[in-house]
Amino acid sequence: MAVQFSAIAFFTFLAGIVQGVTGFGAGTLQMMVLPLFFPLIEATGISGVVCWSLTTAMFYRYRKYVKPKKVILPTLFYLLGSYSAISFSMQVNQELMQRVMGVFLLLLACYFLFIQSEKVENVSSFAAVIFSVVSGVCDGLFGIGGPLMVILFLAHSDSKEEYLGNSQALFFGTLLVNCTVRIHKGILTQAHIPYIVVGLVTMSLGGFIAKRIADRIDGDKLRRIVYYCVGAAGVINLLGI
Repeated sequence: MAVQFSAIAFFTFLAGIVQGVTGFGAGTLQMMVLPLFFPLIEATGISGVVCWSLTTAMFYRYRKYVKPKKVILPTLFYLLGSYSAISFSMQVNQELMQRVMGVFLLLLACYFLFIQSEKVENVSSFAAVIFSVVSGVCDGLFGIGGPLMVILFLAHSDSKEEYLGNSQALFFGTLLVNCTVRIHKGILTQAHIPYIVVGLVTMSLGGFIAKRIADRIDGDKLRRIVYYCVGAAGVINLLGI
């Protein structure tokens, strides 16, 4: 149990720093370690609750930059995908899902390391719907819904502050709804509370530190390091180590 708490504390602390600097990535980092200790469906729930705390703080910080017209529809389509995926995940063998997530993490790492190197300047309305639904499905299945939404909001935002405000507004709403759904469906229980508390404390600490070092860190280099680690986590999950 000490190993569990230590690993969760370390990775959620790093997740807080990465999320605070780049605006996403907390779920990805947590899902590198949580499935090693919990069934995947429970790991996504724990990650969601912990991420919501930092997302709430960032949403509040950038609330005046939020453009509701750019957030409402993506949020609704995201929730459609995530709710369907959560319901589906309850009926699937969790060991199989862990290996599927390994493939997902490998593809995610390869995409961001070797393909998506430049900012997308425009995303069509149809593509925005697809991005939102697919992101919701990935969130519901694997607890990682941020990457495609980051591309969408970067393309549709006029400043870094607007990007952070819009993205955190979406994650604030979707995480709140999805956490409620997971509690209602019995995925999250009182047994998970100690791990959630540890994650909340260490992620908040990471977020606090991120505010003070964000201007000194090269966000692109940080993202590359994160996704090399994501690729390694993909191999671990795929092999069931």
